[in-house]
Amino acid sequence: MRFKRIYFLLIMTVLGACSTQKNTGVRRAYHNMTAHYNVYFNGYESFKEGLKAIEENNEDDYTQVLTVFPDSKKGSESVAQSQMDRAIEKGTKLIKVHSIRKKPENKREEQSVKYKKFLSQNEFNKWVDNAYLLIGKSHFYKHDYYMAQQSFAYMFREFQEGPEWYEAEIWNARAAIELGDFAQAKILLENYNMEGKAPSRLYGLYAATYADYYMRQARYAEAIPFMREAVDGAWSKYYRRRFNFILAQLYQSQEQYAEASKAYEAVIKSNPPYEMAFNAKVNRAGVLFEEGGLEAVKKEIKRLLRDKRNSDYEDQIYYSLAMAYKAEEQEDQAMENFLLAIEKSIDNNYQKGMSFFELSEIYYDRPEYKPAYYYLDTAIVNLNESFPGFQVIQARHKSLKGLVSNLDVVEREDSLLRVAAMSEQEREALIADIIEQEKMRLDALKKKKEGEANGDVFWDPIVSQSSVSSQSQGGKWYFYNQTSVGMGKLEFEKIWGRRKLEDNWRRANKQAVMDEPEDVENPEDMFGELGELPVDNAGDSIGALPGQNKEELSKPLGKDAYLKDIPLTPAQKEASNKRIQGALMNQGLIYKDELENIPYAIDAFLEYAKRYPQGDFIEDVYMNLYLCYEMQRDTPRMAEIKTTIINRFPDGEFTAYLNDPGYFEKREVRKRRMETLYQESYASYLFGDFSVPVAHLAEAKGIDAENVLLSKFKLLAALSYAKSGSTDLFVNELSEIIQDYQGSEEQTMASAILALYEEGRMPVKGATASNLVSKRNEEFVKEQKEIGNAGIDHQVATSYTIDHKASHSLVLLVNPEADMNRLKFNIADYNFSKFLLNDYEMGKSQLPDATPVFTVSGFLNRLEALDYFYSLRERSEIFEVDGLRYKKMYVMHGKNMEYLLSSGDVEGYDQFFAENYLSAEAFKNLADERNRVEREAWNVNSQEKQQKNIAGTGESLVSEGKAPESQKETILRTKEDRKLVEKEIEVSERIRSEGESEVQEKTEREVGRQETEEPDIIEEPVQETDIKTQPIIEKTSSPFKYEEGAHHAMILFKKGYINTERMGTVFKNYTKSNYGTKYEVEHNKMGADYYYIIVKALPMPVKQKHI
Repeated sequence: MRFKRIYFLLIMTVLGACSTQKNTGVRRAYHNMTAHYNVYFNGYESFKEGLKAIEENNEDDYTQVLTVFPDSKKGSESVAQSQMDRAIEKGTKLIKVHSIRKKPENKREEQSVKYKKFLSQNEFNKWVDNAYLLIGKSHFYKHDYYMAQQSFAYMFREFQEGPEWYEAEIWNARAAIELGDFAQAKILLENYNMEGKAPSRLYGLYAATYADYYMRQARYAEAIPFMREAVDGAWSKYYRRRFNFILAQLYQSQEQYAEASKAYEAVIKSNPPYEMAFNAKVNRAGVLFEEGGLEAVKKEIKRLLRDKRNSDYEDQIYYSLAMAYKAEEQEDQAMENFLLAIEKSIDNNYQKGMSFFELSEIYYDRPEYKPAYYYLDTAIVNLNESFPGFQVIQARHKSLKGLVSNLDVVEREDSLLRVAAMSEQEREALIADIIEQEKMRLDALKKKKEGEANGDVFWDPIVSQSSVSSQSQGGKWYFYNQTSVGMGKLEFEKIWGRRKLEDNWRRANKQAVMDEPEDVENPEDMFGELGELPVDNAGDSIGALPGQNKEELSKPLGKDAYLKDIPLTPAQKEASNKRIQGALMNQGLIYKDELENIPYAIDAFLEYAKRYPQGDFIEDVYMNLYLCYEMQRDTPRMAEIKTTIINRFPDGEFTAYLNDPGYFEKREVRKRRMETLYQESYASYLFGDFSVPVAHLAEAKGIDAENVLLSKFKLLAALSYAKSGSTDLFVNELSEIIQDYQGSEEQTMASAILALYEEGRMPVKGATASNLVSKRNEEFVKEQKEIGNAGIDHQVATSYTIDHKASHSLVLLVNPEADMNRLKFNIADYNFSKFLLNDYEMGKSQLPDATPVFTVSGFLNRLEALDYFYSLRERSEIFEVDGLRYKKMYVMHGKNMEYLLSSGDVEGYDQFFAENYLSAEAFKNLADERNRVEREAWNVNSQEKQQKNIAGTGESLVSEGKAPESQKETILRTKEDRKLVEKEIEVSERIRSEGESEVQEKTEREVGRQETEEPDIIEEPVQETDIKTQPIIEKTSSPFKYEEGAHHAMILFKKGYINTERMGTVFKNYTKSNYGTKYEVEHNKMGADYYYIIVKALPMPVKQKHI
């Protein structure tokens, strides 16, 4: 019996310990133990399984610097989705079941510092912070970085510093890096462990995160020290060898080859997977020359080639050897091995692209721009945007393409002009020889096997290397110029696009991404469209021009086809020389501005000046020559060119520049001044101030008499003379426009106006009519009369209108350099935290002057928009974004926004906004409007009855003559007000109740009384009256009762434009993120027309107001 009692007491003790409503030592011990060894253990095991799955499924691209963490790769989140979901589930359960937030009831009388710190905790279960950390990390591995940051932020708010707190700081920085917020990541990393209390076991993770921060920005030199620390602090073999490999790659990128070799050797000794071991060996072989010279590299390469397991990786081996030769500046051997790497590459197009790129780099540095372009053209097809500096490579490719095109134009036209200079007998003999060579070429092509070519379609690097390197960049004989193949390539691209080298590329299921191989000895391709089209390896024609078939294309073209492009007439020769002039000019500009090869630019400009001393671009050529010599600091030649320019072009703008180096800056100032004057003239004309356009015309003539805007100035001045009654001046200005500006729009308009005048139509004197401003002013006056300002009967000089009942938007103007993405994120985050249930939309646009405009729309009226405006204006931290130096914030309705965006009239709206939204009178009207809206929201349930009572009372008083005249007028005005209120009922039903619920709370108290007495008379002010109107509220009995205890908060939606399902999910996630498991959220449909959200387990009714 005694044992039964003891057993019963133990059971009761355990059951009592299950509750978290009291905080005792027994309860804490129980919940700590069960939280750790039950819930948390299972969740963390699932988390570790997910990590293992990510590591095992990771596939690295060893041709690039590896990512620090494999989970950063796109797609890794799907590998461990289920495991991370289970970890989140277990972490949430731990918080919900085992969290102890209640303070201990039996407190010690004498409290030590340690005990006071214990009492200051918000959470008394030591595993709850582990649960939040687990949840945050699980969200991170799911790539849900914002949710991860919210979990970490909650830890920082609710828990004291400890191991989990410091680890959360590192993961928070990692989330910022993944989101691309490097500024925030830098702050977090710099502030980590300021007091030196963080556990040493976390330093490896911290160092790896810092290295990742620098590597994401390609700041490899700065990443090296942190990666060294990450190697020392690596928490597993997997990460130690990974960090060693990355460290070796970083050293190699900085040409610290000895250090790179040691790091690769450390990887090899760590027993890595075969692919990592092979790449470490290959890369190490490529950097061994600093230790043992090229002989050591060759020895290692031969050893790797002998290993049969490496047969599929021979392209990487030869590439590594080529890079070693390149580092030793042995370019010929490097090129030979790059070509071998291309030849051995079977299906690794990225590796092939790297070899083509390195070949292009060698030719570019020589510089030999044509082969550099052809190799780069093929490289860019095989590479992708992940290749380092890909955008720079694309820009260089564009420049080289333009240069090669212009070089080919000069070569082509020079050859054609030389052929044209031959006698007819010489030309025919030449063409007969070409036709014979074409027959031989077609026979050779038919014998080739499909897939024989290994290089670029127009530039076979294996077959053509020797001939490429021997080509010069000057003009050559047209028909035998091997480099002229580039023109055929460009013509091919027009028809087929750029194509990738692969079998059966012409089939319908293949993408057109690369060019077809072509023999470099084919001269007649330079004859343009009628030249022989590319032929595939089997000898079949790959396409036909209109009117041709494959049989015709298999034969050499006739003599006429070769003669058609030769310039034989004077007009054809002149056109050919103009093409050469343009190409030489473009060559010089590309050399000077894009490739920054000044000697080549000088040669191109001097060639132009020598061949075409009276050419169309000769003044520009001399000016660019002057700038080139200035870059070289060649003072004597600068003086020589300056003298030439001044003597030959005394009135030219370059002469003005040489005499005044600030000439172009001053010209730009004059240009901006002319634009400003014209805008002012046009605006003044619209507003009826006709003296301004006339005065501005005189000023514009003095500034720049040749400006393209001057004709517009004159037309405005002419119209202003007409509106002022000066008919003679009106006719004179129109006549001058017709005479001086032939072919312009202003000349056409002036002719039409003058024709009407000559027919007897006289211009109307006075203000402009039927223009936008007049229309806007009419709308403004109409609006003012509608709202009661009947005294307004004059035109107001503004294009903005008042409509407080229309939907409004918040408009934010910022300087162009501001980080708009960060600003959008800050405002979105603010909306999410403060206005979760409001369907606000954000957008971006710009003013005519390119000023960025950020908008938040969806406010029902002026009242709601201004509430948001004042709330946002107080949050200065929202506007703490990079580059933001200027901002202006307004509230406006749709018509005003439309006009602002089209006109750019910021100054006008600035004044309008101040007068109609921010002034003292506007504040007074705002208060009246708020009272009226609140009153209507309060009375909406009994509105019909109130209106009937008020209307009936008013009619009886007026009809019986019992009311004095002043009161009759007041009652009638009250009825008008009531009609106005009726229009606002639909809007007032949707007004947010949070922060504006004082009147609502009064109504709730009235309903709760369940009184049956007669309704009280409640006096409320009526706008613009001196008499208090008394809305009647009928109090009826209510089925609802007030009781103490737990309460629920409920939000009821009527289905409409809001996505209620999504709103419920967002609300549930928000509550979970900010309150954990403290509250339970339920959302579902209610009948056919409604949707509800319920927050359960609120301890006191007053809480409902804040949830």
